[in-house]
Amino acid sequence: MAQKHLTVAFLTLLVAGSASAQQAPPPATTRPTPASPPSASAATSSAAPPAAPPAAPPASVRPGPAPPATALPAPLPGTQAINEEARRQFRAGVAFLGDPEGAKYEQAYAAFKAAYAAWPSPKILGNLGLCAMKLERDGEAIEAYTAYLHEVKDIDYEERVQITRDVNLLRASLALVAIGVAPERVTVVDVRIANNGDRVVNTYPLTGGQGQLGLRPGRHEIHLRAPGFQEQIWERDFLPGARVERRMSLVSLTAPAPERPEPPRPSMAPPIVMAGVGAALLAIGTTTGIIALQKTRDIQQACPGNVCPARYDLADARSSARSYVHATDALLLSGGLITVAGLTWLGVRLSDRPDAPAASLRMLPAVACHSTGCGASLRVSF
Repeated sequence: MAQKHLTVAFLTLLVAGSASAQQAPPPATTRPTPASPPSASAATSSAAPPAAPPAAPPASVRPGPAPPATALPAPLPGTQAINEEARRQFRAGVAFLGDPEGAKYEQAYAAFKAAYAAWPSPKILGNLGLCAMKLERDGEAIEAYTAYLHEVKDIDYEERVQITRDVNLLRASLALVAIGVAPERVTVVDVRIANNGDRVVNTYPLTGGQGQLGLRPGRHEIHLRAPGFQEQIWERDFLPGARVERRMSLVSLTAPAPERPEPPRPSMAPPIVMAGVGAALLAIGTTTGIIALQKTRDIQQACPGNVCPARYDLADARSSARSYVHATDALLLSGGLITVAGLTWLGVRLSDRPDAPAASLRMLPAVACHSTGCGASLRVSF
């Protein structure tokens, strides 16, 4: 009888052992999700959760980011079923993260984003946040991680603590850059230049003419590109916690060139004044010439046949007449030259005007002197 009880007990142990083996937690790659962390009070009450997450350790011993999920969760009752595209993209993202040559975060980011678009499960956001953080897309990492912590209730305690710590660090240093731009659809290429010269490049589509980027502090080159427009580059150092706004307009490649300001028209006053002075001298010379001719006639009338009365001072009369003749010659000669120069200058000014006719202006001055005096002439042709 004792032997039968021993056999039954042994079989009971075997059954209990196999049942416990079937209920054992899955391997680490499937990410266990206990409800609460172990604590000092576990000996008296294993169901009591801690009051608050433990304090963050020093930066020198800070653990790495939370590990990514490697399998999609089953859909909740009443929610959209997992489609094949979401499965395919999620598996591709996990494969990129597990690449033997090193995690390929850029390709994994694109795959997880496509998986979330095909099946918007909040559990995909954990992997999306990890990739965004590694790619320095800090604004997107904060947004994805925050939604992940808020919407997923069964996150592993240590993972929740680590993600919360990462989000707090990202928020403390995040530089927010608000950009307004015309045209409304623009591609923003952000290039952060590290101290060692490495360039971290991220591309953001911007629609509606405005958007906000969450950037990592440092030296940045922000390139704005749009089809049919000239690229515009903005360089700036962003400090941790900076809040910056910038408005820019791209120049169309097909836009007409800006109109050149019309050059100031040359003034006509100086050559006109010069020509006027010359004309005045000619008028005065003409007057003195008339006086000289009158004095010559007076001498001829007073001394017919070159015989003058005894009281007539022929020498003084001739001297006065010669003075008027010399003055007339000087006035006509200088007046003619000044008038010709003034008119020539005026013609040059007229030809320099933008609205000047194509026909050329020709001026042919002429000055001549003979026994009876000097004269000047100007022939103008259009």
